[in-house]
Amino acid sequence: MTRNLVIVGAGLAGAKAAEAARAEGWDGRVVLVGDEPTAPYERPPLSKAILRGEADPGSARVHPAGFYRDHDIELVTGDVGRIDARSRRVLLAGGEHLDYDTLVVATGAEPLRLPAPWDGMSGVPQRRTLEDALRLHDALRRATRVAVSGAG
Repeated sequence: MTRNLVIVGAGLAGAKAAEAARAEGWDGRVVLVGDEPTAPYERPPLSKAILRGEADPGSARVHPAGFYRDHDIELVTGDVGRIDARSRRVLLAGGEHLDYDTLVVATGAEPLRLPAPWDGMSGVPQRRTLEDALRLHDALRRATRVAVSGAG
């Protein structure tokens, strides 16, 4: 009987949990669920080398290309609608579900966004995801004036 390990959260912690499961001999199915359409990456380079254009976005990846395939780790993209612990099932927002024997929740944290007069205004980017960092990099190259809010 195949055992299913589902890891909700495809950031650094989730990617390392999948890696550790395989390294420690988990021979069942491993599914890593993330809400971004990319392989897991580390966030610190987004506000440093990648934002400055000094590094390729791929350099922020937690693992090299092919790692997940080579270690039989499935990457699933999508938002989790809910976790049903009673039926041991992760329900994805798109309607699919993943049954699990073991569940790891590695969703991390979302930064607190304080209400501000510029919320929702065009030309005021956030920097949270790889996509945000690339969009901000392009905007900074064209900018003549810049204001930064936040100290993270």
